[in-house]
Amino acid sequence: MRLLQFLFIGALTAGFFATEARADDATTEADIQCLVVGLRMASMTDPTVKTAALPTALYYFGKLDGRDPNLDLETKVIELVEKMTDDEFRTYARRCGAELQNRGAKITEMGDDIIRKAKGTDQKQSTAP
Repeated sequence: MRLLQFLFIGALTAGFFATEARADDATTEADIQCLVVGLRMASMTDPTVKTAALPTALYYFGKLDGRDPNLDLETKVIELVEKMTDDEFRTYARRCGAELQNRGAKITEMGDDIIRKAKGTDQKQSTAP
């Protein structure tokens, strides 16, 4: 009976970690796409796009390196650069840009909170009209 319990618990645990690994793989793949978007933006002629390229690439590189410093990122980037179509680039750029805007808004909010706390006015401003 204990053997069956052990096998059942083992199966549940393995299923949990497999699901978590798939989610991590999908997140890693999405972040690699965004890193490649940033790298590709660096080669464009529009100065506004070029200016956004470095912070974009560094943000996603940091996410990837923080998640898995042993990831063979060079190989994965080369593979994606070689196969990414212009349509995929535009799709990824929209998604990655939206994520960066959301993170930027959170950083701004955090900065505002820190300033309020430093001034002793620890109540958030209402955004309601």
